[in-house]
Amino acid sequence: MPKSANPNPPSFDVARLAGVSRSAVSRAFTPGGTISPETRDKVTKAASELGYRVNSLARGLQQRHSGIVGLVASRLDTPLRSRQVRLLSEALIREGFKPMLITAEQPDDVSALIESLLGYRVAGMILTSDSPTRALIEDCKRLELPVVLVNRAGATNWGDRVVADNDTGGQLAANVMIDSGAKHLGCLVPKRKTYSVSGRADAFMDAAAQLGIPAEVFYAEDQSYDDARAANSMLPISSLTDWLRRGPRGWR
Repeated sequence: MPKSANPNPPSFDVARLAGVSRSAVSRAFTPGGTISPETRDKVTKAASELGYRVNSLARGLQQRHSGIVGLVASRLDTPLRSRQVRLLSEALIREGFKPMLITAEQPDDVSALIESLLGYRVAGMILTSDSPTRALIEDCKRLELPVVLVNRAGATNWGDRVVADNDTGGQLAANVMIDSGAKHLGCLVPKRKTYSVSGRADAFMDAAAQLGIPAEVFYAEDQSYDDARAANSMLPISSLTDWLRRGPRGWR
């Protein structure tokens, strides 16, 4: 039988062609739905012939959520973030959810993007980009919408947070350098503060101060490798060598 002339055939057409009820069609496309293998085969065959696809957004209007999980991220050009997003997406798919990736490169983007996600009746949100405002998190709490913040500051007590131990990371970095013989330390940070990088940098500088080791903070435009190289290139080798020899008070 040729595909339906309707580019978006309804489930009723699938049920009629398969000789089953509309509820059977719904169960056939619902993960964990109770349906016999024979009936499922009839439904999937009829759906294939008609070109039927489940409208997840429409289903979400009838159910509590659409099964979509919003994944808000930035800096996908960095190896850590791209791997993080890939692994999160794979895990969500294994659990039967549909990840929707939204990129937010600027802090002001985050609130507007979260507002747009709420219109899709998402099942939850995972944020690896800048922290949302308190008002938005309170909205999620009111809607009982699960939220996970990855290495973000918590605006309220709603949602879960997965954070690295920034204090320990910064202290370990300083200790490794000092134990290997470094007498003066430098810390390169982006001009715009971030929860993770700024937290580790502060711990790094504190550890150096506690051990009486002079340390200096240098600033890059952002936190990419190219920005770090550009920041390093602004320091002439002679000046950098002089700073390392005399310490930060002698470097100007």
